[in-house]
Amino acid sequence: MKQNTLTNLVILILFLIACGTSSPQTVTSDNIGSTQTAAVSTIVAGINQTLTSNAPTNTALPTNTPEPTATLLFTPTSNQIALSASCIPNNTPETGKVVDVVDGDTIKVLLDQDGQTYTVRYIGMDTPENTSQVEYFGAEAATKNVQLVFGKPITLIKDISETDIYGRLLRYVIIDNIFINYELVAQGYANTASYPPDIACIPTFQDAEQKARASNLGLWNAPPTLVVVIPEIPDTGGNQSGSAVCNCSGPDLDCKAHFSTHAEAQDCYNYCVSQGFGDVFRLDGNDNDGLRKFAITHFYFA
Repeated sequence: MKQNTLTNLVILILFLIACGTSSPQTVTSDNIGSTQTAAVSTIVAGINQTLTSNAPTNTALPTNTPEPTATLLFTPTSNQIALSASCIPNNTPETGKVVDVVDGDTIKVLLDQDGQTYTVRYIGMDTPENTSQVEYFGAEAATKNVQLVFGKPITLIKDISETDIYGRLLRYVIIDNIFINYELVAQGYANTASYPPDIACIPTFQDAEQKARASNLGLWNAPPTLVVVIPEIPDTGGNQSGSAVCNCSGPDLDCKAHFSTHAEAQDCYNYCVSQGFGDVFRLDGNDNDGLRKFAITHFYFA
């Protein structure tokens, strides 16, 4: 609409210029003077500038580009799990199935990628031993690990290292949307173990361990107290005077034939032992039943 009005204005100006000549003529580029031509060019240029300045422009609105953030490669089912697993690096996951549990922190996994079975060591934590060496709470940790992972689909995510010095895969383990490494620490079945460069989750594990310690969970509970019991030696009357009660270098003596009471036989035995003869008459028999002056120590857990 605006452009048509300006075009009509130009035509009108050209008509007036033509009418200003001595006689009516057809307006062409040949019969318009140089001054008139310049005037028309100036008008046209002004019109073009007006059209350009009034033309609508498409100005893109500024957009806020979010900073790239690491995303978890599994979907946690609770905020607590999401928080504990947020330390896991955004590395390509591996999937498979747990086919064996070695102990509290080591398992065997059949990987989907190549159909091979690998030994997997959990990263960032350590449970008490329960294989060739058995440590306190080792059996409980292994049992808990079986409950959490055995026979289940598994997601494995590495930190930096691929394997340890024993050739075991080093991985963070996710099963049933549970971060297994963290869970064992948080419930008191494991302690934090930092082995650089695989330390992405160490601060998270340390926090979980402190809470488990404060709550006396699992291995942080007071261990059984070792009690030593030394039984008392029965008082057999003994030889209080210190005089000889039997001839330790004499003929062989027999409990039934030469002593009227058990106390007499015990006194003879004690005397000969104290004189350095030992059980010269074999009064203690072959069973070493503890009647000699040696304490028997028993150990038990209270």
